[in-house]
Amino acid sequence: MTPVNFPFQLPPPSVGSTKEVSLDQLWVSDERDRLLATVSVRNLAYDKYVCCRYTHDSWKTTDEVAGAYLGSVSPDWDRFALTIHLPSIARLTEGKTFQLCFRYVVAGREFWDNNGGANYIVWLHRSPPQFTCGTS
Repeated sequence: MTPVNFPFQLPPPSVGSTKEVSLDQLWVSDERDRLLATVSVRNLAYDKYVCCRYTHDSWKTTDEVAGAYLGSVSPDWDRFALTIHLPSIARLTEGKTFQLCFRYVVAGREFWDNNGGANYIVWLHRSPPQFTCGTS
């Protein structure tokens, strides 16, 4: 996985942050069959819904996965985990680009983290084959 327009790990939201939802980290599972993310949300109410909306065809079609509560980061912030099941990376010959954004619904309000309007863009590709040189 290569992030196109953001670093692998983002700084945690600060106390003075004006954002209500913020991507923390994005990575591919060891098995290479899932894209995993953690997202922090401001603790505005007990009941909340966090999800990731994503596309692999420039928003012609979209899917959405709900987040699972991980715990409180502080009295003001909660953290959620999200899992996107991927098409087989092993079958990718040239790679696939995914665009993602994160939605937080709480107390009748909706907030988005869409990377400042650019969405989070990642390029998923097969790792190059690993070769070892033997000595004879």
